[in-house]
Amino acid sequence: MNTDEDTPPPLPPPVPIEIGPSRQFRQRAHHRRGSSFIGKLWLIAFFCLFYAFDVYFYFNLALEQRREFLGESIAANIWITALLVGIWTRKNWAKTVLTGFIFFRITLMVIFIPSMLEHPQMNAGHLKTLAAYLTVHLFIAVILMTSRDLKRLTHRQYE
Repeated sequence: MNTDEDTPPPLPPPVPIEIGPSRQFRQRAHHRRGSSFIGKLWLIAFFCLFYAFDVYFYFNLALEQRREFLGESIAANIWITALLVGIWTRKNWAKTVLTGFIFFRITLMVIFIPSMLEHPQMNAGHLKTLAAYLTVHLFIAVILMTSRDLKRLTHRQYE
């Protein structure tokens, strides 16, 4: 009494076993390389912004204030360059130190604003330059803290 109703349904064909990383893993690995590249582009942009705004701010200062700013700017840019190289070489601590250093520079500028305002040659153009300088530094600090691409660049888990 063997009928078609009594026979079990045919088994599905066997699934091929993949040896090695799965396709999903390979796609994520490609995405990580792209994010690392974008993180390095962010670092190049930060480098250019730091130097461009320091030069712009220097030439818009009063003559008496340029000497003081030049020494601070050269020292700060040496440290900023060293920390950007640290981030480029995947040192997570360099990103934290650079963010703290930027906030320290912003704090110093805010502390010295009243003495800068008392200078007789200070005008509205100088204030706009100072506001742009502080805004760019704050923008860079926020991007350093929140960018996923920079996180992927510096964290060992994403290598």
